[in-house]
Amino acid sequence: MMQITKFNPGYLRNEEHFNFLTDFRELLTAATPAALNTTDEHAAYPPLPVEEASVMEIIRKYRKVVKRRKNRSGDADEPEESAAAELTE
Repeated sequence: MMQITKFNPGYLRNEEHFNFLTDFRELLTAATPAALNTTDEHAAYPPLPVEEASVMEIIRKYRKVVKRRKNRSGDADEPEESAAAELTE
């Protein structure tokens, strides 16, 4: 079994964080907490919130809008607020 000796989740950003938590949860469920002798810890580990998945979807849409606007206008300094407003359209 692979063991992580040093890890700081603070270095993970958006997609990386989401993917790490998803993969970690899948590993825990595949191996069963009883088999890993981590039943108490597993109960304390909160399930991956649905809210995080929806937030990641908003971030992906935002990035697409900003990229599309930059490609359309060629202006990298266009206000981010207007791109955020386009998400609600």
